[in-house]
Amino acid sequence: MIYIPLPMVLSLLLMLVAGLIYLRRPESGKPVCGFVLVCAVSLSLVGLRWSLDIALLRFLQPAVAALIPVLAWCCFMPAHRAGSVSWWHFSGPAAVLLGSFIYPWWPWPIDVALVGLSLVYGVALWRLSTQPAAYVRLEDSRWFVLNERLGAGLLLFSALVDALLAIDFAVFSGEHVLTIVSAAHLIMLPALVAVVILASRTMPSLTVLSPDNFTDPEPLPLAAENDDDARCQIVARLDDLMCEHKWYLDTDLTLDRLARKMMIPARQISRAVNHVHGENLSRFVNRYRVEHAKTLLITTDQSVTEIYLSAGFQTKSNFNREFARLTGVTPSAFRRQGRDSCSSLQ
Repeated sequence: MIYIPLPMVLSLLLMLVAGLIYLRRPESGKPVCGFVLVCAVSLSLVGLRWSLDIALLRFLQPAVAALIPVLAWCCFMPAHRAGSVSWWHFSGPAAVLLGSFIYPWWPWPIDVALVGLSLVYGVALWRLSTQPAAYVRLEDSRWFVLNERLGAGLLLFSALVDALLAIDFAVFSGEHVLTIVSAAHLIMLPALVAVVILASRTMPSLTVLSPDNFTDPEPLPLAAENDDDARCQIVARLDDLMCEHKWYLDTDLTLDRLARKMMIPARQISRAVNHVHGENLSRFVNRYRVEHAKTLLITTDQSVTEIYLSAGFQTKSNFNREFARLTGVTPSAFRRQGRDSCSSLQ
């Protein structure tokens, strides 16, 4: 019977996933596709080292592992800032690759570098999750932040694993290395891939506004960071524009789209809404969507599915949750109550 190590099986599955991502999203999916492929290669190297002890594998494995936290960062960063990620982020993996030449005689620099890369990018990704994700659909912002923090946690877990490997080399001469690496990779890499893929699906493929649906408002003066009057002015203008242009009906609405149309930095809009209403921008927009849905429930015979889609929601679960949060009842119950009230008036 042919024996195939489990890491090799998972690696083949990840390569298949990467191919599907590229076929479905040839342009926007490139960062995620690259990340998944690197994770697949890393698992392949682990699987090969289960059965083969080749110097080339020992040389390549730390260099490939060093790419994982950097590429994870590259997958999440576009949700917050426009433009490409600076190439200096790859200086760490390049240093690890160079250090692989001296690893047999002087291993601790690579051990420190691997722990440091995972630790630094894990902390950086967690801090990034506290900032508004301007290029994520507002409806999905809550889930994006959750995935971002799960990704940060997995990178910190990776730092812990790398530290355990260094300790094992120092104390036990690497006796448990293969067991630690294999177990950690089998848990961490598939989970990290899932988190990155789920997060990437919350970003619209196009971020360009349609001129047919939006009209540029008059620009507001830039608000001071702690100016309460300016924040109230931003929210008041946002209220007016929401009512006038019905931007909330756009299922792909993002903070970046609102910022460009209002000509105000995205961070100021997010902070203004949070300061005035005590809630995030996603919930603020969902209030308009729910009000629109309430009107349709009472005045039309459309199905609940048709209504939540026309109101700007993408999923029925999110619509039901937000509707219950704001009204205390389900959409169907609200429709029955509304029609019963109309009947009693007649």
